[in-house]
Amino acid sequence: MEAYGGNIQADDILMETLEFSKFAVRRARTQICILQNKLYEVQIRYQRAKRAGLQQFQYVLEQRLTIIEDTLSMYTAYAEKKANYICSMENWLDRIELNSRLNELEINEAGHGCNHESLFMGEFRF
Repeated sequence: MEAYGGNIQADDILMETLEFSKFAVRRARTQICILQNKLYEVQIRYQRAKRAGLQQFQYVLEQRLTIIEDTLSMYTAYAEKKANYICSMENWLDRIELNSRLNELEINEAGHGCNHESLFMGEFRF
């Protein structure tokens, strides 16, 4: 299969896609940690503004909390989706590897003097 200007096999493309997906999950997890820290900081500021009775700051901080929480849930959903994709991709690659090993075994067994077609034609070798 010719792709990206060179001779790359399908399993190489799958491996590249898998590595990119793992990178995307790591990046999303980093963003989730950053957003969780930011959420904690804004919650503390909101609680201080509420105790002090500063309604103008409360409103602004409520908006920030909503934005951070929504963004955090978006990144969490994205990371979960990519993690599920990675699991299915790894399963797919395992199946491909298993099938290629089975094919190699069948080729090796067929090359050792056992002709499967002759068994079905009534020509048995003892």
